[in-house]
Amino acid sequence: VKTIKEKHIYKNGTDTFIYSFNKFGLLTNVEKSDFLSGTKQKMINTYNSHNQKINTDWYDESGKVKYRNEFIYDKEDNLIKHIMTHPKSEGKVKRYFNYEVTFYIYDKKRNLIERKELSKRKNSIKESLEEHNKYQYDSIGNCIIEENLNSKGHIIERKNNKYLNRKLVEILTWQKFEGEDLYLKDKYEYYEDGNMKSHIHIVYMYGS
Repeated sequence: VKTIKEKHIYKNGTDTFIYSFNKFGLLTNVEKSDFLSGTKQKMINTYNSHNQKINTDWYDESGKVKYRNEFIYDKEDNLIKHIMTHPKSEGKVKRYFNYEVTFYIYDKKRNLIERKELSKRKNSIKESLEEHNKYQYDSIGNCIIEENLNSKGHIIERKNNKYLNRKLVEILTWQKFEGEDLYLKDKYEYYEDGNMKSHIHIVYMYGS
């Protein structure tokens, strides 16, 4: 078990963080003292037998759970669902969400091919789509197409990625912008040691 103490020193005070790790080097606890609010918070991580995080809970000074995160995995140890639960509104503190949930889908090679994030607002009966992405890969696992979809399943943004020696060298992006078609190009160059040498961003066509 290892503990690290960290201080953020400001002009008028200091925030203190205490991090605790288990014998596998995994973060288990964070204790935070906030000098501005004069409050203390605590975060606790829980892991399964595969050392995968299954819960993250944030507590206030009274010991009440402020936020709860739950992580669910499939038999292949892929993360397939993440649920973030929000607390109830109390006094002047208003909470606008009941929960947020993200679903993940993978192919046979364990590449992420779809990610969908939904939220449930407290004043709403139905869930709302926050973000929906789909991904395609080449034979060696490079992500070559990324798509962003709206609530009707229509593509509103597409990225075509090109690689050279497994390094990303170009992204061609199409997206809907103010009712028009916007095209962007990002080009990357690298030094021999693999560090990035240059990045050029181009808006090269606007309009239908």
